[in-house]
Amino acid sequence: MNLFTIGTYYIIIFMSTMLFYMEKHFRSRGRIFEKSAIVFLLVIASLRYKSGRDYLNYYQIFDWIQNGGERFEAGFYLLYKTLGELGLSYQFSVSLISTFTLLIIVIVLIKEIPFQYRYVSLFLFLVVWENFFTIVAGSMYRQSIAVAIFILSVQYIIKKRFFAYLLMIFLGSMFHLSMVLLLPIYFISRFKLKWFYGFIALLGLFYIFPNLLPNMIKVLLNAIGLSEMANLNYLSIIHREFSIKELLKNIFYIFVFIQFIYVAKLLRKTSDEKEQIYIKLLLIGFIFKLYISVGFDMFHRILPYFYPFYIPVSYYFLREHPKIKNGYLMSLFFIFFIIVHVKQIAGPSEYADYSGGYQFVIFKDEGDIHKDLQKYNAEASEIFKKQVKRLKGE
Repeated sequence: MNLFTIGTYYIIIFMSTMLFYMEKHFRSRGRIFEKSAIVFLLVIASLRYKSGRDYLNYYQIFDWIQNGGERFEAGFYLLYKTLGELGLSYQFSVSLISTFTLLIIVIVLIKEIPFQYRYVSLFLFLVVWENFFTIVAGSMYRQSIAVAIFILSVQYIIKKRFFAYLLMIFLGSMFHLSMVLLLPIYFISRFKLKWFYGFIALLGLFYIFPNLLPNMIKVLLNAIGLSEMANLNYLSIIHREFSIKELLKNIFYIFVFIQFIYVAKLLRKTSDEKEQIYIKLLLIGFIFKLYISVGFDMFHRILPYFYPFYIPVSYYFLREHPKIKNGYLMSLFFIFFIIVHVKQIAGPSEYADYSGGYQFVIFKDEGDIHKDLQKYNAEASEIFKKQVKRLKGE
């Protein structure tokens, strides 16, 4: 992986942020700078190649579905099957899904923020690794559809329309089954403040006693007759040995905890119901992120639903703390983005090659794709063996 590929991540972040910043200062007619930034991000997300290991995985799944495979959720299967029947390519599906997700984020979240704060909120959104690498330049495909549907569904939490929210959960689960786990969010996000803080405190017990939550889930699954699911590896706690890498990760989790404290304080300073719900959703995301720090990796699956709410909550924070300079806040988050990015580059090659930098599909031909697929499939077998050993504690 060359320096240009690695550096492109930063070009993407600074180019889109700069265009939003120019909109703040020059107020172009028709907001041309802002629209240019959105188009730029749409193009970047649409033309990405080998972004995360799932890119090549879904490349094969696209062909597999055209040849009779039916293993996936009905909505996702129907989408891929229809695109194939129309003679459209896998890359078109990447473009379509990316455009849908990013436009929902822009229309529902970014458009609500006063224009003078948008460049900061966009920057913070982009330098949070879970947002940038999963939604903009990374590996999330079918789940990104579910994320967009969840963002749309939050309006029904605010309006107290449970059945409409339930319908959106069902619709999202047709693309990614993890959406079903968000059903309780309707009730949790509507808790009164004292009950919500109590709920957060209860979740803190699972952080202190990390084996408690997976064991409770296993008991519940066994009780309702889903013993096979109870024995799946994702319900196991992953025990990690001490290393410099683990120390750096723990420093990052301390930063997440500090964010949690500040956002929790912010919740008490607003009486607006929509703002409270957005803040609660981000707080829940922080809790799940902290769970990952004690080895419960299952929550990687649902973090992407909550982290887009960095966009409105960052604005609420700056509004309540006008003395904090935007540049200082952006620099702090950027430093931690660099730390995470360096960790990705320095990681095992089977991961670093897919997450260390941005690659354009327009520079690839069929020969490149075939060679990368062969390498990917060989690596997949080795990764599976390593994961089994890690879960067994070997």
